[in-house]
Amino acid sequence: MIEQITIENFKSIGKVTVDLSPVTVLIGRSGVGKSNFLRAIRFLRNYLTSPAKAVEIEGGWTRLWPFGLPVRQSITVRFRLPGFHEPFQYAISWGKTENRADIAQLESERLSMGNAEVFSWGSRQWTAWPGEGPKPTYPPGQVALGSFPTVPEAVLAYTAWTSAIGWYDFPAAVFSGPLTNNERDPQQTGLNDNASNYLSVVLALTQDLRDQHSRRTILARLRQVSPTVRSIELDSVQSPHRVIVGHLFGGEKRALELAQESDGFRRYYAHLLALYQTPPKQVLMFEEPENGVYPGALRNLAEEFIAAADNRRGQILLATQSPELLNGFAAEQLRVVDLDPETQRTVVGPLDADQIESLKTQLLYPGELLTVDQARIAQPTR
Repeated sequence: MIEQITIENFKSIGKVTVDLSPVTVLIGRSGVGKSNFLRAIRFLRNYLTSPAKAVEIEGGWTRLWPFGLPVRQSITVRFRLPGFHEPFQYAISWGKTENRADIAQLESERLSMGNAEVFSWGSRQWTAWPGEGPKPTYPPGQVALGSFPTVPEAVLAYTAWTSAIGWYDFPAAVFSGPLTNNERDPQQTGLNDNASNYLSVVLALTQDLRDQHSRRTILARLRQVSPTVRSIELDSVQSPHRVIVGHLFGGEKRALELAQESDGFRRYYAHLLALYQTPPKQVLMFEEPENGVYPGALRNLAEEFIAAADNRRGQILLATQSPELLNGFAAEQLRVVDLDPETQRTVVGPLDADQIESLKTQLLYPGELLTVDQARIAQPTR
């Protein structure tokens, strides 16, 4: 779980330090930087696997630097992993190449656990070395995390940040197009960002005989969206090619391919697969999950987000502009995103204390923070 993250000079973000909870919901007006906050986490995940591809996904370094601030960029995360009592901290920074806004170079990198440094380098020299193999005369200019195969702390930190973080912004056409392979990152396990490998995820759920509760819960949730649904299964366990949804219409059974279902039904199902995928992710990020989903189902979706965190199926980070979805969360789970009126840079912080009190006394509902009483930051972090 990510306990805290500091992001400096990433797109609209000048510098923010944010404490994250098992469920963290980002709210705020359009264009204030909610997506940029989540994409900074995605960028770090992608960069550790394939730096060039990570930069390409974000549109190049010119779009990664805040306008007017192409100097230094950094991300620092404090996180916990199962089996370790002490938290990890990983920090990485990049600097602009002189006279080139479209190129940046890796400047420093550090991993620590508790008060002990695992490795650290910067200014072209190692300041902490894990005693693994011959020490280079200068930093390699590429990511060191993952380069120490006999240092468990480094191996697990790298695995957590490359394989155990999912970022989902499912389009209306999810599950309706031709099947494709996961070309972005072969190290990714579980559901791809674009859900192109959903058949393998459904198959894993089907074959997990120890936990059929997940399949039953998914079906029950789908029936709340579409009461005629009676089953949702692969066409073949041995060689699956499609998912078949069984319906009961006026006493008559009908089978439809998943691609024939409505956009909202498919997006809702995609979110459920992300939440129940096996093995589970450590962190699950969702971009406006309410899009295209029947409003009456959003409270159920909020319950599933909370249940995922409670049942250790992943920390949940999401951005929303839906009052219906927001009504399913507690005040302590909300983080307000806004623009600093002076710098026009993104600021992120907990909800204003007076608004928290109004929510607790039910003078205000969470969804009204988007409509009636605009959400305010208690103590902005710059």
